Amino acid sequence: MSIWVVASRKRGSGKTTIAIYINELLRGQGATLLIDANLEPYGYEWANLKNKQFSFEHLDILKQDGRSLEHRLELLKQQFAYIIVDIDGQDTSALRSVLKHADKLIIPSSINPEDIQLETELVQLAIGIAQYNTQLKIYTVLNKIPEQQQLAEMKQTQHLLKHMPGAQFLNTVIYEHQSYHHLLLNGERICEEQFDSEHDFYKMLQELMQPQASVISA
Repeated sequence: MSIWVVASRKRGSGKTTIAIYINELLRGQGATLLIDANLEPYGYEWANLKNKQFSFEHLDILKQDGRSLEHRLELLKQQFAYIIVDIDGQDTSALRSVLKHADKLIIPSSINPEDIQLETELVQLAIGIAQYNTQLKIYTVLNKIPEQQQLAEMKQTQHLLKHMPGAQFLNTVIYEHQSYHHLLLNGERICEEQFDSEHDFYKMLQELMQPQASVISA
């Protein structure tokens, strides 16, 4: 069983979209479950109702409640090959509890310098936990990038993220595709056959599945 956490300290970072796509694409590898551990529910219920193969649950977790999520993961770990946890990236007991057991942390990033600072703080938190959970691998990925984004500005951000200590920068760039948001908003099933080798999310998953580990350093 493998636990993948998608977290961000910025509202609207696109982490929920990433969590949904990862959950769908991993389904071919084994039983998957998506846990919404956000402090506020983001409306996954519509997807669960329209897509009967969508395994999902929402947990009402308080910021300082580190035991509920940890206990739930312990109960579920024998039932699923992959558990994807969508959670706020603020430093809370809930986040720390899931990172203690996680295999991967995926942090969506933008090209905004202020957002990069927030992501750096989250990486530093994860590095501290990785001293005890040595299986934890930390990834950053450029997400929700406008298709008309200036190349020079994006390259500068990529350079900063590639040299962020303790995290592995994914080469995949996830652009804002309105057609994909339409699928999500309508609760339509996303299957691997819809994704060719050039698709942003599929390429991201291929990178995440590579065997080499991130180097965790202080």
